[in-house]
Amino acid sequence: RNQLVQQTFTEHQETLRTTNASLKTRFGLLGGSVSLLGLRSEKTHEDRDTGFSSSPESRWKQSGPVWLLSGQDQRRLGRLWLLTRLSYLDAGFRLEPQGSSEASSYEDLRGVLRGSYYTLDTKRPRLQAGFEASAQARFLGLDHDLLLGAGYRRSQITTRQTWPGNGVYALERQSVFFRTFHLTGFALPQRDAEARSLQEQIDGYLQDTVRAGRFALSAGLRLDRLQGHNLASSVEANPVFPADLPAVSYTGDPSRYRWLDLLPRLGLLWDLTGKGRSLVRAGYAAYGASLGVSDVSFDNPLAQSASVSYYWRDKNGNHVVEPGELDLVRGKLGASGLDPEHPAAAVSPHRIDPAYRSPRTHEATLSFEQTLGGMTTTLRGSWRRLLHPRWTPLRNLTLADYAIRGAATGQLFDQTYSVGYYSPVSESKIVPGNGRLLTNR
Repeated sequence: RNQLVQQTFTEHQETLRTTNASLKTRFGLLGGSVSLLGLRSEKTHEDRDTGFSSSPESRWKQSGPVWLLSGQDQRRLGRLWLLTRLSYLDAGFRLEPQGSSEASSYEDLRGVLRGSYYTLDTKRPRLQAGFEASAQARFLGLDHDLLLGAGYRRSQITTRQTWPGNGVYALERQSVFFRTFHLTGFALPQRDAEARSLQEQIDGYLQDTVRAGRFALSAGLRLDRLQGHNLASSVEANPVFPADLPAVSYTGDPSRYRWLDLLPRLGLLWDLTGKGRSLVRAGYAAYGASLGVSDVSFDNPLAQSASVSYYWRDKNGNHVVEPGELDLVRGKLGASGLDPEHPAAAVSPHRIDPAYRSPRTHEATLSFEQTLGGMTTTLRGSWRRLLHPRWTPLRNLTLADYAIRGAATGQLFDQTYSVGYYSPVSESKIVPGNGRLLTNR
């Protein structure tokens, strides 16, 4: 059990403690060796900041135990070494405001979060199994180290975000515009979020290491099949402004992700002297990115908290947005996470490119190892390149649709800086709800 008290850059203390308990055992069974592991781990984090400046009641308390049960069986069958693994991970965490969930959340004139904040609860169980067989053989006049394996992983993830009190996030402002028109600030009615998704991965790999004299050549191939889709979920309407943010039910979608990645591996070992004291190693490998929950639920209409925004006039000065306090003269200022013209539709403003595929990383390595007496010195270098990274631009916009609108200037470490900032030339192309596209760059 570890406990830490730390002073944050926002000048308040945070308390963090971790508790871990594990049990491991290994025993012989039917000529093989069986290993079992049980683990319970939990991190409790109090006074965790929800923003750059937060009152104690609006800071988070993080909690949530993680349970792991795993088993491994290793045995020899003739000339084969067999390794079997099976594990179940019950993971997740919870972020909840230290104040009550009955209090509403607002940001005061000094930019300090007060009252409360939203609660985030995520559950991430995972089942994983693997099998591996290895053997040494000699054929075609050469020695071979053979490796064959396969694996399966399944994870069903549920994440829910709920807003406290009246479900409206209020922002108090006091610039000239707000004082002139007797406005208190902005009101952002929120709708809770709930996303449920399922990800599965099946993989297989084969590798052969051939030894001939002072050389050893390894060649391998890995095949990954990944798929994922959204499951059904539903959220309730905003308790104060149900017309703007009505209840929504989502039926889920079929598996649109069916990635099939073929990943090669190559390696060369050269013993310069034949005595194992001067070695040159070269290698190449390709890696495919895993399919994450953020990819699968990107266009899930309930995966993010939807909101609309209005100007707000706090008539009774209680820092809480109530019916009749929205500025309906200027009307709705914007929306996020939904189509404001069809707020009850289970349709996300975000889209996924049908050609979206797994990002690919290529890596080449070269090393030299020299042993002199009892000391070994290694010189190693590597080159890595990432292709087709994940990219989420605003829909309908390209780089040509942006222009420099101004510059941020000042001094940093006694050096003057001026950095230009961009914005769209015309906002008419922006999809309602600030829709984005998940694609490769």
